Amino acid sequence: MLLAAVGYAQTPATTPTPTPATPSPYAADTESPDALIAALYGVISGPVGQARDWDRFRNLFHPKGHLMAVAPNKDGVYQAYYLTPDDYIARSGPRLVELGFHEIELARTTDSYGPIVQVFTTYQAYAGSPSGERIARGINSVQLVQEQGRWWILSIAWHGETPATPLPEKYLKH
Repeated sequence: MLLAAVGYAQTPATTPTPTPATPSPYAADTESPDALIAALYGVISGPVGQARDWDRFRNLFHPKGHLMAVAPNKDGVYQAYYLTPDDYIARSGPRLVELGFHEIELARTTDSYGPIVQVFTTYQAYAGSPSGERIARGINSVQLVQEQGRWWILSIAWHGETPATPLPEKYLKH
């Protein structure tokens, strides 16, 4: 396995990461892992009726990036539900605007090695406004990579808190 990984790392990617011809209006969002996480929370949050900036959302993700909701299926077995950024927009976008939605970061644990970063970011979500009804808590596991002079989201996997899976205290502290 290790030799295969080394060989793969030396082989040019079949789908190179595009380099924008003009500076992105969202360049500040991709300057650091902290900026990327702040932009992620910022772009999905907003009051009832406020359109989200989905171009900004798409800009956060690597061209091969994806999202995964991890939840029990109808039989109670945990399953990952895979989404592209556009799938997420199509499925969740209208409801975020209709209901108003704010996701607030409560705590963060970050591990990094060179150009890769793993972030466990604990969230609390509210309906309507940040002072509205709390509708969820959970953890977003976000994998980031630095490539082509910027940071990208490779993947986000999230799991909402349930009575069977309460948030561990270590993920509620900064």
